[in-house]
Amino acid sequence: MKKEQSATILYTILGCVVGYISTFVDNFISILVLVLAIYFITVLPVSKKVTVDKLMKWLFSNTFITYFLVWLIVYILLSNVI
Repeated sequence: MKKEQSATILYTILGCVVGYISTFVDNFISILVLVLAIYFITVLPVSKKVTVDKLMKWLFSNTFITYFLVWLIVYILLSNVI
């Protein structure tokens, strides 16, 4: 498996985990800070491992959007169930 694919899978799993954790936080601003903090903490090690052309564009399109959308879907689904 390529490093780019494993990075996308990592952010998909991370989005699920953070979506689950977000259901226990009451303040929406705190949730957004949590989501963005976890992303920016993990983006540095991932950017050192992945070698692609136009790294910033790739990071935004393949990792941030994936992470954010997966988090949002899991958060919405779990907040309606719990």
